[in-house]
Amino acid sequence: MSTVQLVYASIATFGDGQIETPGTQREVFNIVRRSRANNPDWGVVGALLFGDGHFLQVLEGEEDAVDRLLDVLQQDDRHRDLRVLRRATIDEPVFARWSMKFPTMDERMREVLGLNLTRTFEPYRLDAERLNRLIALLVDDPELA
Repeated sequence: MSTVQLVYASIATFGDGQIETPGTQREVFNIVRRSRANNPDWGVVGALLFGDGHFLQVLEGEEDAVDRLLDVLQQDDRHRDLRVLRRATIDEPVFARWSMKFPTMDERMREVLGLNLTRTFEPYRLDAERLNRLIALLVDDPELA
């Protein structure tokens, strides 16, 4: 069985898109909490990034497990316009230490993404180089819990 890394983007269907807003924060934290609890049962690890009303999620695991989880995610009404940005076979998961890492969209993250304060996070527009830099930052930076 092969191990895959799947990266997708989607748009939240709840709240105002700002993690600082209590209702949005509560919903996003609920998603993270449930992911952290359920992903070990799925055999999946990864990271979830939320910013400006958009999700970017990295999922890693055996191909069948990732595909089953993707099917579930495509039916989830808490987001829309789910689009796979990358699907690749990998030797081993790079997010193996986390059932679901959840970093914040901070200044360093915005810098890697090429965003200034007036531009929003639009993961659909990430090219391969920026996506690689973002994933490297997510994996390597110990401050990004």
